[in-house]
Amino acid sequence: MLKIIFIISLIMFMGVSTNYAFSQEIGLSTFQETAQVIIDEKIDNKSIASVTLLSSNIQEIKIPTEIKQKIIENKRIQAVILTNENNCVLGVYDQSCIIINIERSPDDKGVFAIQDNTRIIADSYIEGINKIFDTDAKFFQVFIQTEDEMNQALKTSGIVSGSRIISAVYTMPMEDTDS
Repeated sequence: MLKIIFIISLIMFMGVSTNYAFSQEIGLSTFQETAQVIIDEKIDNKSIASVTLLSSNIQEIKIPTEIKQKIIENKRIQAVILTNENNCVLGVYDQSCIIINIERSPDDKGVFAIQDNTRIIADSYIEGINKIFDTDAKFFQVFIQTEDEMNQALKTSGIVSGSRIISAVYTMPMEDTDS
């Protein structure tokens, strides 16, 4: 009797273990970590390394529905970038950045109107973003992208930097990647 219970337990253990092993196969995984190295020979001749986390499963990287919907509904928001890259924008040293890229409105006339309206939009999102990522980013500056040189060199679409993109930059103390 003891042998039968042991054999049944062993079969059940193997069945559960096999299921777990197959769920981790690369073709079935929904979570992807990508390391990217960009060698920039055209602009400032330096290398940039980055790690990107992607998931097609909404359970792995959870963003509250309210803030997600708010970002999706605002057609002017092109990207929300959280980075701990040193010197993430001009004038930022030894700090991490949250950059909210917003498409310029044709109604904004003049530099001050562009900066003020961009900050109003970005400020309405930063509190929610700080809550999601447990950060305390403070406003640093509004950066107006005047040229499309970076996109042409990197052959990107213009979402990260482009001639119609205004970046609201928020900074916070740089955190260790283990925290």
